[in-house]
Amino acid sequence: MQTYFSVAQIVLSIALILAILFQVRGGGLGGIFGQASTVFRTKRGVEKTLFQLTI
Repeated sequence: MQTYFSVAQIVLSIALILAILFQVRGGGLGGIFGQASTVFRTKRGVEKTLFQLTI
């Protein structure tokens, strides 16, 4: 039983990290790789859902 909880915790942690990295805020993943963007836009669809889940 302890093993299942450990695996679930690892999977949820990785999913949360990926959700945060995929958000487009201030450049998103482009900022990580050295690309910069100064365009601001409204969040829609999956991006909006990810944003709301990680607040």
